[in-house]
Amino acid sequence: MSIQLFVRPVDPHRDQLAPVSPKADDEQVYEWALVDFSGHELSAGVDTFEGIMQLTEQQNLEDALLSFIMPSQHFGYVLAKLTPKQARYMQQALPFAVEELIAEDIESVHLVADARVKLGDESGFPTWVCRRNLFASFYNEAMLKPVPLDSITCEAAIVIAAHDSIVKAAGDDPDKGQHIHLFFDQLGASVGDDGFANSLPVNTLICAPGRMATSVPAESVELVIDSLSTFGQAESEKPEGLTASVEQSLQDADAAELGLSAGGSDVTLHVTISDAMAERYAVLLTSLESHPGFTVRVHRHQASPFTVLCDYATRFPVANFCIGPYKAQADGRSTGLSQWKPVAMAAGLVFLVLLGFNGVRGFFYQQQAEQLQQESLALYKSIFPADRRVSNPRRQMEGRIRNANTSSAATDFLQMLGEAGFRLSTQPNSSSMSFSNLQYNAQRGELAVEVRAAALGQIDQYKTALNQAGYQVDIGSAIKEANGVRGKITLRGAPGA
Repeated sequence: MSIQLFVRPVDPHRDQLAPVSPKADDEQVYEWALVDFSGHELSAGVDTFEGIMQLTEQQNLEDALLSFIMPSQHFGYVLAKLTPKQARYMQQALPFAVEELIAEDIESVHLVADARVKLGDESGFPTWVCRRNLFASFYNEAMLKPVPLDSITCEAAIVIAAHDSIVKAAGDDPDKGQHIHLFFDQLGASVGDDGFANSLPVNTLICAPGRMATSVPAESVELVIDSLSTFGQAESEKPEGLTASVEQSLQDADAAELGLSAGGSDVTLHVTISDAMAERYAVLLTSLESHPGFTVRVHRHQASPFTVLCDYATRFPVANFCIGPYKAQADGRSTGLSQWKPVAMAAGLVFLVLLGFNGVRGFFYQQQAEQLQQESLALYKSIFPADRRVSNPRRQMEGRIRNANTSSAATDFLQMLGEAGFRLSTQPNSSSMSFSNLQYNAQRGELAVEVRAAALGQIDQYKTALNQAGYQVDIGSAIKEANGVRGKITLRGAPGA
């Protein structure tokens, strides 16, 4: 087995308005761990990929393979029920089995079937669903790295792969009763000496093989657990505050399969959490342990969540999303220098072709750079029409921001805008939410934000998050459109004011 380099993209600008997406190498930050063939972690940290290469250059990376871990919120999880005959033609039959279970166009998604599971008297193939264009962007990003790509997966798939081991470690039988995993995760937690950073948001992966796989903020865990215990009740009896993504996960799962129709007496919650996080969420853990509907097992560790995920991925067979048109570079790759012999033999033949291709690509990128320069110039002039001489829009914008920081009114604006962006990025299913318009009134100290979301409930939850930050928030209007909802939110005041 080769040395494995695990990486997970971390958004270095969590207060920006844009959702998490692939970035250029000079700005994209990764949480990473280098693991040898025996499963021993050689080194780990948080850095750009160039920084990772510099830090690991003393290690023997000749046989290293890249394992890319994507954020779980980009994936759906459904159970495809196939007959034995259909299972023999998995790739052909899977789209037809999944098409009725998802809202997306089947042609626009990438499907990956996991190992077959048995749920009661039925069985099926848990299937991971991701928008094809989003998966392609992460795949292309991973393929450009100097380390050959071996696999792409997500955090929830890793936790589900470790299902039997986690259950058996608690002394339970994975074939008896229902088992739900709560894995407390934190992007970039390796920056903390104890694998925990107070400034970073904590998410909880809630997984049950073949039933559900979702990610919610740690603060919403108790609401989700309450919803599981009251599954099948009338809407008026359900707890308030559930996110749309969690409700959809519950709707996609059959109540009988979840084992909750009898009050959840056979359901066990397996909570995997670091010692540092357990101290922070001690009240939550106590509340879960005292919940009448579930048996709770707490699995505590002293490492960072990412280190635990890498350990699981090393020891258990995890679903590899590099299938179909998204083949891994490491498929059939031999160890040692022998892997490069075919490359060396073909290098002389393809050199001229690559040279010509790079020349064409360089010309194309130069054209794009000039177009973007013109667009940035036009944007700057639209914001500051009084500036007649604009030689460097980026530097002049930075100067404007520095000058604005000396103004109390501008400081309030930047503070409100930063908080609004931060709260948006921490919302569950934030990839479906965005800002489309901003208006700031300095006299009244009001920031008006036009928010687009998939459902009205997301806008209401976003308003609640801003209220909790200390702002007065009003929803001025909410208009339902073909592809979602557009609402106008107005912020007033400042925290501590």
